[in-house]
Amino acid sequence: TTETTETTGGVDVPCGEELVCDGVSEYCSVVHPGVPDSPIEYSCPSIPGECVQDLTCACLEEQGVFGECEELPDGGLRVMVFLP
Repeated sequence: TTETTETTGGVDVPCGEELVCDGVSEYCSVVHPGVPDSPIEYSCPSIPGECVQDLTCACLEEQGVFGECEELPDGGLRVMVFLP
C-alpha cells in the first residue's frame, strides 16, 4: 500500500517565525513574558474538543482559554497573552 498525503481541508496558521499550526486542530498561542528582553513564546496547543465544530474565539473563551483572541482572515485562531 502507498500512503497518500491528501489534505483534510486544513488551514496552515503561521505562528512566529518557525511554527505553523494546523488551523483545524490547533491554535497559535503567543505568550509575551512580562520580563524585559525575554523571548516571546510560540506554541500550537490543541483546540478543545467542544470547539472543533465551533472554531471561534468565543468558544475558546468558554473553554477557559484566556488572552486576546483573533480570528484570522484565512482561517484559524491566534491567542496572544501578555504576562505582567
